[in-house]
Amino acid sequence: MVKRRDAEKGNTTATASCLGHRPARRVIWLGVTKRRVVFGAAGATLVMSCGIPGRSEAPRASNVPASRLDVWPLNEGKAVDILLERFKQNAPQITVNREDGANLTKVQTALAAGTPPDIAGAIIANLGDIASKGMAESLTQLLKSQRGWQPDGFLPGLKAVHSQRGELFAAPYITNTTPIAINLELMERANLKLPASNWTYDNLADYATRMTSRTATGQYWGYAAPHTNDFTASNDFNGILNSFGGSYVDAANQKSNFARPEGQAALEWLVTLVRNKQASPLPWPDDWLAPGGQLAGRGRGFVNGPNGGVAMIPLETGGLKPVEQAASFRWQVVVPPRKAKMANHASAGSWFIVKGAPHRAAAVEFIRFAMLPEELARWALEQERIPPHEAAAAHPDWQAFEKRKPAMAVFREAAKGAVTYPAIGGWGDARAAVAAAIGDALQGKATPRAALDEAARIADAALAKARGG
Repeated sequence: MVKRRDAEKGNTTATASCLGHRPARRVIWLGVTKRRVVFGAAGATLVMSCGIPGRSEAPRASNVPASRLDVWPLNEGKAVDILLERFKQNAPQITVNREDGANLTKVQTALAAGTPPDIAGAIIANLGDIASKGMAESLTQLLKSQRGWQPDGFLPGLKAVHSQRGELFAAPYITNTTPIAINLELMERANLKLPASNWTYDNLADYATRMTSRTATGQYWGYAAPHTNDFTASNDFNGILNSFGGSYVDAANQKSNFARPEGQAALEWLVTLVRNKQASPLPWPDDWLAPGGQLAGRGRGFVNGPNGGVAMIPLETGGLKPVEQAASFRWQVVVPPRKAKMANHASAGSWFIVKGAPHRAAAVEFIRFAMLPEELARWALEQERIPPHEAAAAHPDWQAFEKRKPAMAVFREAAKGAVTYPAIGGWGDARAAVAAAIGDALQGKATPRAALDEAARIADAALAKARGG
């Protein structure tokens, strides 16, 4: 039986259902195949519906000895339900105990108490601390002879950020990229055409300026840049910085690199767009940030269109479905612009085997199974995000989905220029310093150079402290 414990509510329930999916507008749902599955030693027999369309074979059974497995996922919803149900078909002799809401502090606390889970989920911003603090086992060593394990197929940027000293310590199950969403009706109102695939940051600034409108009856903006010192600021700047030829840290992953001339030029471009050209609101309008609904921030601004909204936004893959459901106008996603090269911020959700996992064999089997191309494709289909592995993206069901939903091909094209946060200890504090610098520069509290110099001072101290220096 798959036991699920809600960390916030403290209650335990047993799930034995494949959670049938209801079709929605422009959404491809998993198909249904009937299969009898035995859960646990009690032999409870249930009819399950867990198949990818056109595929009805059961996962090949595991020969791992009977065991318990403690899994702490991120809050990922139905995708976790489906994966665990499929895993139980593969390894019915393993009893899974699930507790949602994994985070860095929670896992650290469990490790200090000597009660770690076997598997935990992680966001990309925490990978550096997980690696530097020795919180994860080496997947390269534990899975090197496992059936179906294909570590070389992960997207290059993702493999790098999930590795330390050449060995994978975590494995991504999903990724997001960040192309640009454009309101085609506001674009045409400004007598503009869809930008070419090699458009530049100068082009973006021109589009944003020409699509900004202020009249006696209202206004809307051409672009939604960050407006404060949050993750939006450091995410956006990651793509702009790398496109301008810079990077957050040096090649040795030892010191900050963002205050160099490339970083100054990138932040000056952003400040000029917001403060000089006034093509982006600062701060964002209150109604963009009001609670309620699936959309908030610039996503809500985008669907507002000419009614106090915005014509272009960076759009992460995870924001695609809510925008599709709420937008009442024609719109399209296009690849990010470029300066020296095309680049955009990428995030990911990942699994890692916690150091000292008490049920290591079961944990290895879980990672092996979760990283199979069919399972990665299944997760991407459920969440409508990007498969992190080449074999999963080549899976027939993902390819069919992409043909029926062409926007996904643009998000995958953006993956060719995807850049992530660096996987180094102390990055959490360094990232916060970068975000603060961007907020200060946008609000006119400091010049781009002064803001980045101060951020670099704080970041280098944080990185040195994490190294023990």
